[in-house]
Amino acid sequence: MLPFSFWNEMSIGMAATMVGRPLACDEQTFNGTRLGYAYFCVKSDASLPMVHSFQLKLSLDPIIVMVKYKWKS
Repeated sequence: MLPFSFWNEMSIGMAATMVGRPLACDEQTFNGTRLGYAYFCVKSDASLPMVHSFQLKLSLDPIIVMVKYKWKS
């Protein structure tokens, strides 16, 4: 989860590009009205391994972001 101070278009967009090419996000993510998670539609290369987590270095301490796929329970 991103800290509240990083809940902005640039930081969330950077997070989405770690998974694939962002295509769209839901209204709550866009408006910042649900801060528990961001919901994105991304296009990814199926020949590459799925991303389950990644680090964002937005400050001195890296942030580990967990990725969940709606279609994969």
